[in-house]
Amino acid sequence: MHCVNCGYLLFNLTRPVCPECGTSFSAADYAFPPGSVEYLCPRCQTTVGTPDSACWSAREERRLCPGCAGELDATTVMVRPTRAGVEGLLLDSVNARAHAMSIGQWWWVCGKSMSTQLLFFRNRARQSNKDAWWFALLTGFVVTNLCGLFWGIGLLGLAAMRGDLGVLMMAPLSLLAALMLSVVVGVGAPVLAGVLLAAPAHLALMALAPRRCSLNETYRTACYALGPMVLSAVPVIGVFVALPWTLIAFARGLHAVHRVRIGVAVLAALWLPVLCTGVYLVL
Repeated sequence: MHCVNCGYLLFNLTRPVCPECGTSFSAADYAFPPGSVEYLCPRCQTTVGTPDSACWSAREERRLCPGCAGELDATTVMVRPTRAGVEGLLLDSVNARAHAMSIGQWWWVCGKSMSTQLLFFRNRARQSNKDAWWFALLTGFVVTNLCGLFWGIGLLGLAAMRGDLGVLMMAPLSLLAALMLSVVVGVGAPVLAGVLLAAPAHLALMALAPRRCSLNETYRTACYALGPMVLSAVPVIGVFVALPWTLIAFARGLHAVHRVRIGVAVLAALWLPVLCTGVYLVL
């Protein structure tokens, strides 16, 4: 029973809010093996029952606590595992619940992507393609505008130092060009993630680990691996850090999501970039 957003373990919490990222949750969002968990009142810790069904039968279902007579429902009840190794399965209805991502949420996800946490990629791969698409789009949009902003600031500084009116006029033009380009890059980022990252990796995984291969999960992993690309906005050295970091994040994501050996994940993520680099050096 992990948070849909960050992967934090949600057992034994007295409030239906993830303490790691603040995302709310409900016991009705998860299915458990029958008898593997028990529901408790968060106020008095009285056991409400150990369900024989796989999950809380309905979000609207309410029960009275036998200890304090307080009213309980799926959004307030505390869930405790009755044996080791229990994992709640996130229901498909929750997986498909896509939403527009705010800038604050986007930045938080970028940080998790750059940290290359295995559990982060595993949880994100369970969500919808629309969530992954939106994150990739927002990443392309923000990165392009940041690049334009830094170029504009650099041109303004250069114009101030040289007293060159021509360079000074180029600063606002670079910002306008970046804004126009960001729309194209933003829309194209999810496509590029699928064509340049997900498709080649999926072909490799089909050959090396066919039983563990899912195109949707590979695509979502590729989109969320774009988080380190935000570093490309740093002048001069940014792109040389962002590209390798993105490939590392993608390899780590494939390793976590498809549960393949790290060598297989690295090969799937890097074979096309290495081939393209080799061809470029030869020519």
